Amino acid sequence: MLSHLPKEKSKMKHLVPALILLLNTPLLVFSQQGPGGVGATDGTSTLKYWVDANRGFTSTPTISWADQSGKGVTNTAGGIPILTPAFLNGQNFVTFNRNDGADIFTTNMSLNAGTFPQVDVFTVYYTDGSASTGGIWGEDDGGWDRFILNDPGVGCANGISIGGGCTPVPGAFPANLPVISSVFINQPGTNLSSVQINGATALIYTALHAGGSRNFGLGSIDAVGGFGLNGKIAEVIVFGSNRNAAERIIVNNYLSAKYNIVLSANDIYKQDDAVNDNFDFNVAGIGRIDASNFSNSARGTGILAISNPAGLDDNEFLLWGNDNGSSLATNTTDIPIGVQARFNKVWRVSEKNMANVTVDVGAIDMRWDLGNFSPVVASDLRLLVDTDNDNSFADETPIAGATLISAGIYQFAAVTAIEDSRRFTIGTANSLQTALPVNLAAFRATTVNNESVLLTWQTATEINNDRFDVERSRDNNWELVAKVKGVTNSNQVINYTTTDPNPYPGISYYRLKQVDIDGSFKYSAIEKINIDETPPAFQVYPNPADQHLFIRGKITSAKELQVYDQSGKNLSHLIGKSVYSRSQGLRIDVSRLPTGLYFIKSGQGSSRFVKK
Repeated sequence: MLSHLPKEKSKMKHLVPALILLLNTPLLVFSQQGPGGVGATDGTSTLKYWVDANRGFTSTPTISWADQSGKGVTNTAGGIPILTPAFLNGQNFVTFNRNDGADIFTTNMSLNAGTFPQVDVFTVYYTDGSASTGGIWGEDDGGWDRFILNDPGVGCANGISIGGGCTPVPGAFPANLPVISSVFINQPGTNLSSVQINGATALIYTALHAGGSRNFGLGSIDAVGGFGLNGKIAEVIVFGSNRNAAERIIVNNYLSAKYNIVLSANDIYKQDDAVNDNFDFNVAGIGRIDASNFSNSARGTGILAISNPAGLDDNEFLLWGNDNGSSLATNTTDIPIGVQARFNKVWRVSEKNMANVTVDVGAIDMRWDLGNFSPVVASDLRLLVDTDNDNSFADETPIAGATLISAGIYQFAAVTAIEDSRRFTIGTANSLQTALPVNLAAFRATTVNNESVLLTWQTATEINNDRFDVERSRDNNWELVAKVKGVTNSNQVINYTTTDPNPYPGISYYRLKQVDIDGSFKYSAIEKINIDETPPAFQVYPNPADQHLFIRGKITSAKELQVYDQSGKNLSHLIGKSVYSRSQGLRIDVSRLPTGLYFIKSGQGSSRFVKK
């Protein structure tokens, strides 16, 4: 039996007679799983592009940033964009430094006005507000196509391209403050386009964009890095159509909660405030402004979907988020009679209008994706609602009646107990029969120097666990790579690692088979690996480095290299003796460099390394 790692190590022994293992399995799609529950991530909606610094950014073996929209948009890095972990509200940002070789991500997507006359772009970014900050996103072939830019030297200070020119957007580039910019382009049509800054309308304009032939980029306004950015980007969401007014409000509230950015207008979700205990995570919502502007079914990035509000009237919204607690039913103290355990994770709801007055959207259907939890018996599930808002579930009456809707999807229908500010969670009436551990999450396979594959995984609790079999395949014929003995029984977090020193060239696949003492077993999700069959043009190792750094590729002399620190200062003079061999490449002495992050460049490429 397998489960998700709790935020903090549980102080209680799990009641589950099995292994709780972290491996990553996909969730069954239901309702809208886009940002805030707007749009779908299966490629069927107008959600065209979505990058989030907390998901899909990697720096090895190359820098990449995976699109989360389901459209399969590619992002090609130029320069060395750097991930800055936990920069704001615990969320990651990506740092762009145009002095570091035009840091940029170029996509294979175009927002050509002829193909996409209506476009919505939501962005969270941070700059120092100085002149010539550069471009946040855009595409420009020299004809003032679609972009947002701060560069007075080219006549676009703190502005948005309107086509044939640029119009300033008040508040678009505040100094040393994060901002949510929401750009709504609707063309043709007089004054149908607008820009919101932190949810409030800052500009209404007429879009007059021509065709444009360049692809969309981040950290610039064109695909070659022109007007590069000095700043940070956390999240970019692009819809290839105009979403309705209610959906725009929901997306802005999702971003506001996630990054702790106060909205200047329509700040409806209040459970992200510190006074309400910061329910900042997986925020999603439904709402209605009028008969043409509404959303009545949403899930977002969490496991909870809410739909079919019985009394959703004009100017009413229901938004929810969680406290990022662990998805483990190990809380056995704060539970009512009839419940044996509940999730540590707790959700909370805002049910308000745009004036922040409490409303009632009526009974709702609540669907929980428990496809990663096994086994589950629907009659064991209980919905727990803190109806008196005293931050305790022990004094509440559990709600039964869950039904299995489809594989892994369980519904509580026509729930009336959810009201503004109330907390809620899921529990089980039988923790042996329905233990609610998360199945298979966190198995990882990564390439090392394009030569070997590092395999890592983690367990939170092990009961009767015999071993792990690491398997690989090129064509669905699986073979054993390694056997790793389990701890058997443990309530501690255990980290495992092994290496495949001789992986297949090209694309291959890895999976983990967990085997209990009785011979029963389960498989993890499958990890895809690509070992480049051509020698790299430029590659550095080890990373971090201590005394020496090796460079593989076409570099044979240290004279071909330049080394810079994070401020852009050239420290190449501190590089010591170098030795070249065909087997190891170029070995250079970096012992004189102070501890820190460095960028190394040559005519063959660039990379970064950490000096210990």
